[in-house]
Amino acid sequence: MVNTYPDEFRHFYRTLYGLELRQARAENIDYFYLDFPDEGKGRLNTSDRFREMTGWETLFALMLLNMYYDRFFEKTKVITWPALRREIEEGDLAHLYRKAFFNSTVRENLSDQEVKGLSESLKKVLRNFARWGWVKLLPPEEADGELAFEIRESIDRLGKLYNYEISDFDQFIKQIDLKRTKS
Repeated sequence: MVNTYPDEFRHFYRTLYGLELRQARAENIDYFYLDFPDEGKGRLNTSDRFREMTGWETLFALMLLNMYYDRFFEKTKVITWPALRREIEEGDLAHLYRKAFFNSTVRENLSDQEVKGLSESLKKVLRNFARWGWVKLLPPEEADGELAFEIRESIDRLGKLYNYEISDFDQFIKQIDLKRTKS
């Protein structure tokens, strides 16, 4: 719908919310996102109209962005729970994920309780990501009853917003660990 009437949608968001509708391109696919005008947050300047991403959301989002780029040449980027678990336990950044999610880089095996907690946290985060257009949740029957979703091209916007955290992921995890020890 936005592709058909981009000027009308731009006018709608600018008039109603004071936001800019922007268009970007990833993998030869156009996507749209809302951006704040240069002078502020538009009409979303009250805390009941916006919120910052939580630490969990940020970590999961960066992990999904990494998985998105790893699958760059695949037409669809479908991720299942076993693939996510493998990424956390055995992937190139596994030691950082274990540090961020479980505050441990030493242990290689996770307890059933830890895996269940991570899975539940991820499901909550994925529902938000689906609302934001970053992922498309797939019905369980399409993935043999497992949690499954497709990472959409619009997650590319996250890469642009979190360029620092991505380029120095080690330092980002250290900052999270420091905040965790202070609280």
